[in-house]
Amino acid sequence: MHWVAAGGVLRNMTFAMMVFALARPGSDLRLVGIAEVAGAAALGVMNLVVLRRVLKLTPDWTGAVRGAARMLREAWPLGAGEIAWAGLWYSPSVVLGTFASGQEVAWLAGPLRIVLALHTFVWLYFFNLLPGLSRALGTFRDEWRSLVTRSLHTALWPAFGVAVGCTLVAPVVIQRVYGPAYGPAAVPLQIVIWMIPIAWFSGHFRYSLIGGGHQRWDFAASGLAALVTASLAFVLAERMGAVGAALALIAGGLVNAVVAYAAVSRYFERVRLARATSPVLIATVLSLAVGFGTRSVLDPIVGGVLGIGVFVLLAVRRRRELVELARLPW
Repeated sequence: MHWVAAGGVLRNMTFAMMVFALARPGSDLRLVGIAEVAGAAALGVMNLVVLRRVLKLTPDWTGAVRGAARMLREAWPLGAGEIAWAGLWYSPSVVLGTFASGQEVAWLAGPLRIVLALHTFVWLYFFNLLPGLSRALGTFRDEWRSLVTRSLHTALWPAFGVAVGCTLVAPVVIQRVYGPAYGPAAVPLQIVIWMIPIAWFSGHFRYSLIGGGHQRWDFAASGLAALVTASLAFVLAERMGAVGAALALIAGGLVNAVVAYAAVSRYFERVRLARATSPVLIATVLSLAVGFGTRSVLDPIVGGVLGIGVFVLLAVRRRRELVELARLPW
């Protein structure tokens, strides 16, 4: 699995390096597409090298067409689910472009790029956890429930920590990444950053559905979420601009989490969410209260640092749970 993780890093690093190397003011936007294709090509080459040099396997192309057709019939819900998941993330920007100026789209697209970069770690986390989920579902359901509960206990702390920190210091983050001209993008960033803990939470149930052979339900959850996101974006983006589109994205993420959790509860076991999530939710509320409460009296940066400090202190008190990250069955 570490080679899989390395491939994801290589793909994104190739994309980023080509953008930095080629993009200039006035550059053709198709350069971004070329960079994306280059990243995918780098991943493909690396996979072939690892197959031959590390796993000592030589791809056999005999019957490749029939095999590809059979795989397509079995795996199309996975691909459709990924397309729907992409629709969930990008439909607010597309809808916003029909109602607002290019600047409003930039106020959303800029923060969205930051959040999607952070989401890479969410995706890699579950990509590595998927074999453990699948193995647990194939043996004893109690083992799966224990694994999911332990993971929720641990993984949500860094997820909510990122969301709390970025919410409190969003203006500083935007200025450092994009410059002062992107100041209006701070509020959309404060909203869309909460997709990180939402996606980290829902991923436990989405990937459980995939590992348990219920890919169609994962597709249904992502498809419904994308539909809700696009519909709300049409309503909110026209009235509130980038902020409304950001709120639509969060609403879609919550719908995805609810549907995925309901499907898992129906086909597998119900996970006791209150016990697994209440400590981090309490820490989040306290941290935000301290951060926003003190920034009106003190300097905004000082208030943000104090709020982040409160979250870190509360997280350290749960250090035994954080140590469990290293013990999860990757």
